[in-house]
Amino acid sequence: RHADDLREGGGDRLDNSYFRNYYGVGGLGFGGAKATGGLVYRGYGFNYGLPSADGEGSHIEGTRHEIAGRTDVNTGMSAIGSVRISGTGQWYQHDEVAKTGDINTSFDLKTQTIDALARTRFGAITGAIGASGLFKEYASTGEEALTPAANSTGGGAFFYEEIPLGSLTNPDALVPRLQFGGRYDAYRIESKDSDDPKFGTGRNLSFNSASGSVGLSVPLGSKASIAVSGARAFRAPTVEELFSNAFHEAAGTFDHGNPDLDKEINQGVDGIFRVQSGRVNGQFAAFYSTIQNYITPNIVKDTTFEGDEGPTTVPLNVFSQADATLKGVEGRVDAEVVPHLVLGVMGDMVRGELEDSKEPLPFMPAARLGGLARWDNGKFSLGGEVRHGFEQDRVPDAVSEDDPSALATDAFTIVNLSAGLNLPFGDQVHAFTLRVDNVGNTRYRDATSRIKTFAYNPGRNVSLVYRVLF
Repeated sequence: RHADDLREGGGDRLDNSYFRNYYGVGGLGFGGAKATGGLVYRGYGFNYGLPSADGEGSHIEGTRHEIAGRTDVNTGMSAIGSVRISGTGQWYQHDEVAKTGDINTSFDLKTQTIDALARTRFGAITGAIGASGLFKEYASTGEEALTPAANSTGGGAFFYEEIPLGSLTNPDALVPRLQFGGRYDAYRIESKDSDDPKFGTGRNLSFNSASGSVGLSVPLGSKASIAVSGARAFRAPTVEELFSNAFHEAAGTFDHGNPDLDKEINQGVDGIFRVQSGRVNGQFAAFYSTIQNYITPNIVKDTTFEGDEGPTTVPLNVFSQADATLKGVEGRVDAEVVPHLVLGVMGDMVRGELEDSKEPLPFMPAARLGGLARWDNGKFSLGGEVRHGFEQDRVPDAVSEDDPSALATDAFTIVNLSAGLNLPFGDQVHAFTLRVDNVGNTRYRDATSRIKTFAYNPGRNVSLVYRVLF
């Protein structure tokens, strides 16, 4: 896939936003009555520009190679019916190249994973038990390296069970079901000693935690259901959040990590109501979470560093954490109002704030509301959707005019249209689809974007797709 510089809404060109991607995959598998399995290789080469406010013109060149394998074995036992073993190996490398041709930074990542999963059944009670492992070797070198080299290792074990609260003779009976599960993870990050004074001596950090969830789903007849659940989960800080101390070209900020960050602990509840029938499909969901030690980018002021073009002033981002709350709702419903014609509406809203100060969290998505119409008789189809994003003015106080985390975003409305034609030919179907996104070429910014100070979202896009279904 090749693309020139992106045109933003309104027609302006976003300089240095091109990309050149090459991707290939090949695999070999086997299948039998007792076992199935396979091995696949994926190769990916890329070259893409880094848009920036100062126009430095750097770009990324790199490759990614991955091997993944999996096998499923039917044991023939009633308690443990099947076992799945899977694993991956990934080798990723890229260089950040200045427009002068000099390599500012080289990034190298080797990752291996191993997973084991056994599906269980005890009468009508079904579930699974399993374990997983993760191993990473990360290295970043060069004058503009964002972090020191670091290795990460992780391991976890889990279980999950579903218990029908009713008929135990029919596992598919429409009865309430209780689901519960638990997991324990041990995760370790070891940064390496560095001769670069901005990184210094390495550190060993450990993040261990137990997680769990419990839920209840209740069918409301054959076409509707309601479910509620509560969960406790954790997230370890990333290498970038812990050890960054350099200009982050892709985000346009000077990032400063905090090696004293603690793990995030998320405790929350959510509920969902679903309807699925021949003519009406929809769902409505809501959630509320409290997060201890929530990690977020925090723009505290501007800073000046020595760039390719001399001294450069950019926002200073210091990763910080504090207790926070997140809550939100989302819903969608579509219905066939007359034969072949479907109308639908959808919307969502998320609110996040620090628990003590009630200050809004940065990079929260704006509330959205949309509608769709689709006519399809099996051969011809026409469709359209309109999506309105409300203004996002619940942002932290601005530190500077170039502060990307504090910048409020305006409301916008996007219209997308499509038309399709299906032509059967023997056992095949030749499908043609013409799609136009952002028909009005609207100029807008995404509230969640780290680069919204200097990069708007894409403008009008026209695509024609031909597929053969067989």
